[in-house]
Amino acid sequence: MGTVVACSSTSATSSGVDPKKALDALSPAEVQSLCDWTAKAEGGYGNTVVCNAGGASLEVPVDQANCVTDVTPHWGQRTCVAPVSDWMTCARWAFANVCATPALAHPASCVAIDVDCFGGDDSVPRPDSGSD
Repeated sequence: MGTVVACSSTSATSSGVDPKKALDALSPAEVQSLCDWTAKAEGGYGNTVVCNAGGASLEVPVDQANCVTDVTPHWGQRTCVAPVSDWMTCARWAFANVCATPALAHPASCVAIDVDCFGGDDSVPRPDSGSD
């Protein structure tokens, strides 16, 4: 996934979307709100975090429209039943640990999102853009 950040009226702790709602049940407006929250949590739309050790990096989509385009095919899958709260936890975790060396074990809820929403095996998406 990429990274998403934007100027949003939501706070860093609230996306404006019911945290118990499953990702596959989000309305288009809720997807937009969660994209805005994710981008904001990861430094803003267009933000890129490049790690000094090389390899790992985090790229936030350039804008809300790109985020929505990236995540909609993934979040819309029937297998993508993780709650919004798990997505938010994973986005925060990914941003805080993107440059961790050695790589840290991903939280189980993040692995579940990777597998169930993004078709991953045991790697975790960066909860920011939604691209593989």
